[in-house]
Amino acid sequence: MSKASIDAVQALRGIAALAVVFWHASRYLGPYGSGIGGLVFAPGAAMGVDLFFLISGFIMFHTTRSGDGSWRAFADFAIKRAARIWPVWIIALICYLLLRIDASYFTDPVKLGWLAHSLLLIPTAGAPSDVPPVYGVPVLGVGWTLNYEMYFYAFFGLAMLCGRWRWPAFVAWLVATLVLIPLATGRLDQASGAWIILEPSNGYAFANRYLGLMTNGLILLFAAGVAIGAIYHSRWAIANVLLLRILAVAAVGAVLLQYALHFHVWHGIGHWGLSLTPLLLVVLMLHKSENIRLPRWLIYLGDISFSLYLLHPTIQEGFDVVLGGVLPNFLRTGFTALIVTTLLSILAAAASYHILERGLCEYVRRRLRHWVLGKPDDAAVALPKPA
Repeated sequence: MSKASIDAVQALRGIAALAVVFWHASRYLGPYGSGIGGLVFAPGAAMGVDLFFLISGFIMFHTTRSGDGSWRAFADFAIKRAARIWPVWIIALICYLLLRIDASYFTDPVKLGWLAHSLLLIPTAGAPSDVPPVYGVPVLGVGWTLNYEMYFYAFFGLAMLCGRWRWPAFVAWLVATLVLIPLATGRLDQASGAWIILEPSNGYAFANRYLGLMTNGLILLFAAGVAIGAIYHSRWAIANVLLLRILAVAAVGAVLLQYALHFHVWHGIGHWGLSLTPLLLVVLMLHKSENIRLPRWLIYLGDISFSLYLLHPTIQEGFDVVLGGVLPNFLRTGFTALIVTTLLSILAAAASYHILERGLCEYVRRRLRHWVLGKPDDAAVALPKPA
């Protein structure tokens, strides 16, 4: 994979993160989903998340395609994923808790359980947004998508252990969780037939929230990303670069049109996946054929997108708490507050990227690899970060 194609993925990640940030900042323009904030930014909420999931599936294929199916390869994969996610997540969660200054998270058994589930990235019954596909947000709400990420990594890693049968095992697991379990429990029929798989917001009424997550159709976005990775790394290519450019423009246009029309702007392969899936495929196929220069700031936004995604709620709420009673109304509301909090979030994310992601996370990964695998860390490879 060329450097340019990695840049393309990073650019898309940056756009995805910024779309989520703008949606959450739209509250400065009025209640969520209303007025100009809802008109301009509401479609970006699900778009950013779904694009993250597609890219995550692609990266999983790309970074593990040469795995030999051994336990060491599985352990190496698990260490890298855990070291990539948990240090930043835990610190972001601590920062959010410090902002709230609420001791009841440590004295109230219900809140303590919620916090424990949040740390472990396990859906919590009874937490806010206890509906599909969220199944209860963590204390730091945006972490609900990491519940899916960690599940992705777990079942993808287990499929790696099957060696040359990894892809049949991967498909079999998808069929078992998305079709057979709902069928065996009678819930697929109760949920209006097979179309429920394309509607993550419906899901199934399982009492266990993690089983609900495993059987939710949102998983298809991850699977689509894996399929895109398989196509990208196959021998198949489109030699006509002009045709690829036309397809790329059409794919971008389809996303923009879906956004502007608010057409199916919700989670799932049958919603935002309709335009985002071909967009990722066409962009990668274009970069497979030629190098395209992209703005460095956009690539860097992709580099810091994970920290931006996790830290922006704390920055936005901190802005309200610290400056809400000090600044005049025109500075703490409207587009001024939206722009200021977004810039502050980007600055915080940049600091987190260099200190935590490239510092602490890399240190944890090296130590774990040395402790578990008994070998030093290998040379760093320029790869896009997981969602």
